[in-house]
Amino acid sequence: MRRSIFLLLTLLVGVPLGLAAKEVKVTVKTKVAQMKYDREVIEVEPGDQVEITLENVDDLPHNLVVCRPAAEGANDKGMAVAQMAWNLGELGMAKAWIPDTPRVMVHTKLVNPHESDTLRFTAPDEEVDLPFVCTFPGHALLMNGTISVARPLPPIRNLHYRYYLPAKGDRYKQLPDFSKLTPVEEGQMPAGKVDISMHLKEKKGSFAYVFEGTLEFPKDGEYEFAVGSDDGNELWIDGKKVSEHNSIHPFSVKKKKLKKQKKGDHHIELRYFEGGGQKQLYLGWSGPGFQNRPLSEGALDAGQLQSEEEKFAGMPLVVRDEARLYRNFIEGSSPRGIAVGFPGGVNLCWDADQMNVVMVWQGAFVDAKRHWTGRGAGNQPPLGYGVVRTGEAPQHGVARISGSDADWPAADPKDDWKSGDYRFQGYELGERRFPVFRYEYAGVKVEERFEVTGALKDGTLKLRRIVSLRGDGDAADLFFLAAAGKVTAVDGGWALGPAREVLLKVDGAVPVLRAKGNELRVPVKLTHGEAQISLSYEWPVVAK
Repeated sequence: MRRSIFLLLTLLVGVPLGLAAKEVKVTVKTKVAQMKYDREVIEVEPGDQVEITLENVDDLPHNLVVCRPAAEGANDKGMAVAQMAWNLGELGMAKAWIPDTPRVMVHTKLVNPHESDTLRFTAPDEEVDLPFVCTFPGHALLMNGTISVARPLPPIRNLHYRYYLPAKGDRYKQLPDFSKLTPVEEGQMPAGKVDISMHLKEKKGSFAYVFEGTLEFPKDGEYEFAVGSDDGNELWIDGKKVSEHNSIHPFSVKKKKLKKQKKGDHHIELRYFEGGGQKQLYLGWSGPGFQNRPLSEGALDAGQLQSEEEKFAGMPLVVRDEARLYRNFIEGSSPRGIAVGFPGGVNLCWDADQMNVVMVWQGAFVDAKRHWTGRGAGNQPPLGYGVVRTGEAPQHGVARISGSDADWPAADPKDDWKSGDYRFQGYELGERRFPVFRYEYAGVKVEERFEVTGALKDGTLKLRRIVSLRGDGDAADLFFLAAAGKVTAVDGGWALGPAREVLLKVDGAVPVLRAKGNELRVPVKLTHGEAQISLSYEWPVVAK
């Protein structure tokens, strides 16, 4: 009788007794004067009842909008939704900067300073990453995060450790050759997590560990490992060294992405040494459907988990009604790259060495913190998303070649940019500070200017590039390099990028796609000493 009642109840509720979805309550606070949330990752399981309270301790209004994922394969961190909100213009405040799009899953109200609001939703049944973002204009550049909906992951199986000590009176200054050493102790880690705490109280000096076990990758895809230590470490996956920070140094984190990993068991080995002083070791990983899961005892907060690269983030240049230029070291261009952010959410990098556009992208412009902090060293990548390189190698925008199939002359990085056949003539700022770039090539004067039309929200956003050329007579065998690398012929133009993120249209001449190098070349015919080519970079409708 009791068994019949149990089966009846099971059928009525649809799930076994005792397995009701659990409640997850999370508080997210804003950071004062930093335009950031105090947490970037929220982890829940499928079907959880989620409650998120936004406490705004800042002096500016903020909201928290949970978004459905973008198109398959894309990860825009909610930026497309934020861009739709910004395009509301005068209606923005009345709508609390919440755009009318199915991508908005649930949201708080626009929370005034020193107030709070709570949102509630049921986590999807499938494993998925849900972006969350503040859609108040300009804030999404830094105020974003991810709700990781994922099932619990197993720890490292059969995790074995070996513990080593240096010769008496000596200390490790780098990782030793463990094959020549005998461990003073070895054993199993029953919890399946890396842990050095067992010997910290008894040993104040130098020591070393090797941890080995089996880690199950739950899906095919890309994985990222984060290794933090004071002092040195090496991480090996399937017998291959994938990460190394082998020296005496303060605690710092290095991250390594592994692409095209297969589902199933993988051998993992972590080597570590301590030279003296502070002692700390951290191992964590992220993968399809989950983020920042520790594989060692002792979790780290978001600040401690930052890699050296991530620490140089936090000073975004916001583009409003005028164009904004950033002349500094831009990743993907020469040291003379000039990044330009245009109103509406389109950006490019014009390279004064190559005298050509080398990148275009959407959304946020550039984070200037790297070049403001310390000595300002290193290259700064674009801050937005959908970055598409329009060239694969240093190549000038204009050249004379013997025919459409001839090799394009490579730009020599040793050439002086003010001598030889190519001479950069600088740029001037026109209306709304839109730049006009000028250079000369073998008696031909080239001028490039830009226009922006449409809006991202309705898929009409276009960046128009007008290239004007003037020279003596009718120059023969003159070509313009419109794009190189990932170029595909499609209806209406040419698709750029590995995922065909940008549609390029060319007016004023008929382009030729050369198979070798995948170069899109435009023959230039000077008529009465003049010619003009128009290139239109168009972005598709935002995924909804």
